Amino acid sequence: GEIRFQWVVRLGGAFQLLIGVVILVCYIILFRAAWRAYRILGIVIMIALVGAIVYLGAVAGYIDLKNPTAGTVIVELTVILILAVGSTWSIAWRRGFGQVSVEDPDTGDNN
Repeated sequence: GEIRFQWVVRLGGAFQLLIGVVILVCYIILFRAAWRAYRILGIVIMIALVGAIVYLGAVAGYIDLKNPTAGTVIVELTVILILAVGSTWSIAWRRGFGQVSVEDPDTGDNN
């Protein structure tokens, strides 16, 4: 079935604006965390990894790339994966290797 957000539509314009701003703020926070964790090379590698998984699924017959809905879902899942892993990367790194990643506010460099 299709997920609908009729309750947002019923509550009116001011509420819609508030929900939109809250969602935008959440995305900005997640994108900043992912950018700090990956930088450009990491994001390219993550996209390549998802591309390889999608290609494997298409070759195995699990994913129909001719279906536009499949393409939408793949893009959405790629964004979700990049944001989820990027926002938790420093926690995983600290637990896995015992090193803390610290950003110098003057230079923006990670140590």
